[in-house]
Amino acid sequence: MRGGAGEKLHHKEANVAHGSAAVYGGAGKGAAKSSSFLYGLFLYVVLPVLVLYFVVIAASQFYNPRCSPEGNVVMAGHFMVAKPNVSLNASSSVPPPPAPAAKARVTAEEAPTGLRHIVFGIGASASLWRSRKEYIKLWWRPGRMRGFVWMDRPVQEFYSKSSRTGLPAIMVSSDTSKFPYTHGAGSRSALRISRIVSETFRLGLPGVRWFVMGDDDTVFLPENLVHVLSQYDHRQPYYIGSPSESHIQNLIFSYGMAFGGGGFAISRALAEELAKMQDGCLHRYPALYGSDDRIHACMSELGVPLTRHPGFHQCDLWGDVLGLLGAHPVAPLVTLHHLDFLEPVFPSTPSRAGALRRLFDGPVRLDSAAVAQQSVCYDRAHQWTVSVSWGFAVMVVRGVLSPREMETPMRSFLNWYKRADYTAYSFNTRPVARQPCQKPHVYYMRGSRMERRRNVTVTEYERHRVKHPACRWRIADPGALLDHIVVHKKPDPDLWKRSPRRNCCRVVSSPKKGKDRSMTIDVGVCRDGEFAKWWGGLGEELAVAREDVTSARSIFESDVIKMFSPFGKITAEDSLWHTRGPKRGEPRGYAFVQYTTKEFSPLPPEGSMQEAQLAKEKMNGKLVCGRPMVVHLASEKSSLDSSDSHRALKDKKVTGGSAIRSAQSDRAAKIAAIKNKLKSLEEEGCSTKRPRLTPNVLTGTKEHSHKKFWSF
Repeated sequence: MRGGAGEKLHHKEANVAHGSAAVYGGAGKGAAKSSSFLYGLFLYVVLPVLVLYFVVIAASQFYNPRCSPEGNVVMAGHFMVAKPNVSLNASSSVPPPPAPAAKARVTAEEAPTGLRHIVFGIGASASLWRSRKEYIKLWWRPGRMRGFVWMDRPVQEFYSKSSRTGLPAIMVSSDTSKFPYTHGAGSRSALRISRIVSETFRLGLPGVRWFVMGDDDTVFLPENLVHVLSQYDHRQPYYIGSPSESHIQNLIFSYGMAFGGGGFAISRALAEELAKMQDGCLHRYPALYGSDDRIHACMSELGVPLTRHPGFHQCDLWGDVLGLLGAHPVAPLVTLHHLDFLEPVFPSTPSRAGALRRLFDGPVRLDSAAVAQQSVCYDRAHQWTVSVSWGFAVMVVRGVLSPREMETPMRSFLNWYKRADYTAYSFNTRPVARQPCQKPHVYYMRGSRMERRRNVTVTEYERHRVKHPACRWRIADPGALLDHIVVHKKPDPDLWKRSPRRNCCRVVSSPKKGKDRSMTIDVGVCRDGEFAKWWGGLGEELAVAREDVTSARSIFESDVIKMFSPFGKITAEDSLWHTRGPKRGEPRGYAFVQYTTKEFSPLPPEGSMQEAQLAKEKMNGKLVCGRPMVVHLASEKSSLDSSDSHRALKDKKVTGGSAIRSAQSDRAAKIAAIKNKLKSLEEEGCSTKRPRLTPNVLTGTKEHSHKKFWSF
């Protein structure tokens, strides 16, 4: 029993032990599952949350503007210590990060000037708005530019959103009836337009650095304007613009005034000062004519001079702007004004705005910095001078003209004042052609595109077909060989970040008779040692350009004055010109020079020799252009006189004493004979003077209202 019981007990204990083992074994598996679950939870949930938490805390030092620099250093030190290979101590060369708020302000202030920093104030009139708004649409970029058109009264666009009209917002100027205006010929609208900058400043627009003023017929090239203004500190008082192209206009108003139609820019610092004092300033100048001279008067009181920039153009001109844009100054083209008084920039386009649209859709979009920038090169095979005004026109001239001459604007236009001659411009000009054979053949830009593969712009130019005068030169006529010009040029947005310099051009291929009637030109930054190389001096240039028998007579007024001025003060110089026939416009080969005094003032060894007599002694027989020059007094007969003179000389040899007595006739009779000679020359088709108002009128002229200018 005891054995059985013991055996039974042992069996029971064994079962209990086995049961315990089973229970404990089950608990071990559960613990393993629990620990793996916790490990996974920590690995996939808790740890990522902790990592994200620490990342957020680490980044908070850069985004929390309330953190102090000391707190930033402690936080940075805390996370740097976690890396054993990095230490942070007081002598560390790593500077503490700057305060976030200060860093944000500096970045915004030091950001380069862009379109967002400029606000435009455009003076307009409701009566002209229908046509003038087309000019604004050419250059205005909705959503990228800020500005307002200031009207005298509401127009239709005043009630529409500017995003729908594609125009700046319309504003109505405040009442100016309290300001006196006493000028007899002007308009009171000058008062409200002069206040546009001040009224725009008072709107309180954020981030404005420059206030730019213009008229509703002023066209801006925005990228070029940004470049110009970015060169100046808007925190300083700046008044930037340009005077008029008319010398008389500047004499009337001032060379120190920025003409408002051509556009001007006022820095924020100066606009703030102007807004404070302008109303009082306007009361002090009631007799002034326009808005821009009122601005100038206030600037004079503030003591801020005009900072001139040649890219702003008032365009106080009439007619064809080819001469101005074809030889634009080496500076970015910024504005054009008075477009209603100029012919379309591309003659084949009847609409002025349409012609400018071609310019803006092509060259301005592709390479705004290079628009109308001139390059001069030579086609040696044909002896042609080539002038490229990129994106606008190419001019090809027979013969060799120096770069110095080509960079001088030719007078394809006339002065703002009807009775003013070519001396009334505020810049140097030259005749369209020194003689008819050199009237330029003009090729206007027809189309433009970008070759993405080579990153090259391709502009194509088509010949403008107008009648040219007959010419007997042996130099090939561009009009007979060349119809089409292609210009390749890489975009150069950094053009004006370098020192000003004209680009160089190279004639890659030129036309061949009966085959290709096109020319290819490459334009770009001048290579090392490259320049606009031409051959020969003045004598050679004239010889190349005048290869026919008229070469000895192709001397012009400026040449005569230059040669004869050393012998005394010249008061008059008259040349004879062909006015009819195939030589119309060419010099006849005669000139008359008149001196001031009878005696030669410096009293050289010749003593009291008359100025004219001294000039005769020194210049008679001197070689000019390879031929001897004949100089004689106006009261004397010349060997070059007509057959009447030769007959008179023959009679002198035959009649002996009677001829001698005839030679001793009084001076009055001789002068009368000269007058008769001049009259006979005029009847043959000569003129003793060139027309005063049309110094360019050699040939190919046309009548345009009350003015005459070259036809291109």
